[in-house]
Amino acid sequence: MTIYDQIKTTPEKYQNDKANAYDLSEKDMYDIAILLIRLNSPVDINLIAKYQLVNNDFQKKEATQLCEELTLYRLHTSRAENIKAYYIFNNNEMEDMIARYPRTEEELLAVKGFGKAKLEKYGAAILSIFNR
Repeated sequence: MTIYDQIKTTPEKYQNDKANAYDLSEKDMYDIAILLIRLNSPVDINLIAKYQLVNNDFQKKEATQLCEELTLYRLHTSRAENIKAYYIFNNNEMEDMIARYPRTEEELLAVKGFGKAKLEKYGAAILSIFNR
C-alpha cells in the first residue's frame, strides 16, 4: 500500500468507524484534514537559484543529434567552399567540441583545432548549432 493509498483510506476508516474504536471527534478529523492539506501543498523551490544553475544547463542536445548536425554542416560547407570536409574540422575536433559543448566564442576557441581564423570563418554557424 502506497502512502497515497494510506492518506485516502485512513480518514475514510476513521470516518466510517461506527463503534468509535478510534475515539476521534469531528474536531480531530478536521485537524487531520487540515494537516494533510498543509502537508500536501506544493512547495516552491527555486532550484536554479539554489544550485546556481543557468537555464542553458538544462537545454542541451544529445551527442548523437549534435554529431549529425555538425557532420551535415561540415558536408554542406565543404561542398560550398570546394574543400575537404576535414579542413573545417575533423572527427576528433568534433568529438572534443561535443564534449565541451561550447556556447560562446571563447569556449569554442578552447576546442582543439580551433583558432581565430576558424572561429571567424565558421564560429557563428557552429555556435548556432549548439545554441538553438
